[in-house]
Amino acid sequence: MRDVERLTNSSQTTDAWIGLRSINEKNIKEWRWSLPGEKYIPTECGPEWGPDEPNNYGANPENCVEINPQKWNDKRCEKKRKFICYNETGQPKYFLIDESKNWLQAQSYCREHHTDLVGGIKQIRSEKFKEWVKEFNKRYQWMFSSNIWIGLFREIWSWSDGKNVYFRNWDPDSFVDEASKTCAMTTPNGKWSSDTCTKEKPFYCYDGEFWKSL
Repeated sequence: MRDVERLTNSSQTTDAWIGLRSINEKNIKEWRWSLPGEKYIPTECGPEWGPDEPNNYGANPENCVEINPQKWNDKRCEKKRKFICYNETGQPKYFLIDESKNWLQAQSYCREHHTDLVGGIKQIRSEKFKEWVKEFNKRYQWMFSSNIWIGLFREIWSWSDGKNVYFRNWDPDSFVDEASKTCAMTTPNGKWSSDTCTKEKPFYCYDGEFWKSL
């Protein structure tokens, strides 16, 4: 966040490359929970996936997860779904948001108004959460697809120095999972978006202490 604040205060914050790139390979599936402190353990979560899931089907990667209706299904993050937010304190713990958003928008909404998207295997398996899912399916049973986002995503981005991406600052209105857009850049609000790596843009260098715009 300190580096983001430095970039935001810079004279050049729009459409400038930063050292973040998508590996975007179908056989790499590093799943993470949006909720900090929760760790994805494959042996615990295996039974939750639907048949043949996750399959990362199609030309564009499926890096976000929906419940359909009780099993998990990987889906393209730009798809719009209703979603459930989690409250760390207070009651009720779960809020069904009756508005369709893409996954990043849903995450941003939950973090602004609650704690985060519902996440973690204990929450997903809790009776209270299952009641919410049943209520959702009952309410929207007339729809062709009654799926909801949960806070599980596949991390495909890596810093150019090889470090893992633990801090994420994506613009919720950007589509960052398009197969052709595998390099990250800044936006006017200081957040990140992505574009085709062969495009020429200003860029930031890092000398170990300070960012320099070029």
